[in-house]
Amino acid sequence: AFLLGIGMSMNQPVRTSLIPQLLGDELLLNALSLNSIAINVSKLIGPAGVGFLIAVAGDNVAPAYIIAVVVYVLIIGATIMIDHVSVASSQKSFSFRSEFVEGFRYLLVENRTALTLVILAIGPLAFGFSYITLLPVLVTEVLNASSSSFGAIQSVGAIGALVGGFWLAASHKVRRKGWIMLSTGLAYGCAVILLGSANWLLAAFAVAVVIGGCQTIFRAANNSTLLEITPQRLQGRVVSITFLDMGVQSVAAILAGVVSDAYGVSVGMAMLGGICVGIVAIVGISVPTIRKL
Repeated sequence: AFLLGIGMSMNQPVRTSLIPQLLGDELLLNALSLNSIAINVSKLIGPAGVGFLIAVAGDNVAPAYIIAVVVYVLIIGATIMIDHVSVASSQKSFSFRSEFVEGFRYLLVENRTALTLVILAIGPLAFGFSYITLLPVLVTEVLNASSSSFGAIQSVGAIGALVGGFWLAASHKVRRKGWIMLSTGLAYGCAVILLGSANWLLAAFAVAVVIGGCQTIFRAANNSTLLEITPQRLQGRVVSITFLDMGVQSVAAILAGVVSDAYGVSVGMAMLGGICVGIVAIVGISVPTIRKL
């Protein structure tokens, strides 16, 4: 699990920063949306496919792992065949320390707008997204539904993400991405609060669709804007820094768990959604540059 985490932490930023080198800025948002669609399709098909394989094999998980390895090999082979021109670093010789410092210096000193985009993303993608850790408790204790309903809500959320992804992918030119990020970020937080207060399973399904759509649209708009305003030689490092929100996610999940144990899962969800709304609102009001993007 540790090695898998290291691999994913390196793989996703590299893949994301590779997209603008292949397509350029004009089609960047569309490409990131298609990438999100592919991820959410795998979320819909993957678990069901694995479950089918395990059932066919008589509860033997080995065939599922073997096929997963084969798929990974095919993906690696397809990635190797991609023809692109690498962007050289500004450093004459590679040094992990100098490359690391250069990435952080760019955000903290040279491009405060990029830093603001990273902070803005903490709201929906760290605090807002942490609602997923409370979802099993919400389903069983508040909605009084079976554990299978937990998977159903996740699948419905993936459908919402697909709808949002297809909308962005089909858009020729998307303007005012700053307002798109602010509106979807606020909607994301409000939807998490509503989900925590839902007492009806169908209402939870409807809110999950909104959450999935907002997440996809916000992440695509945020990543594409960040890549557009960052020099190619620094894009990988800057995108890597944005994935530090996974660390904040863990802290947010622990905090939400403590609050839920003390006051109930609805209060825990309201806290996560409220912090998400607060971060987005503060950034939107205090940083006019974001509204102008």
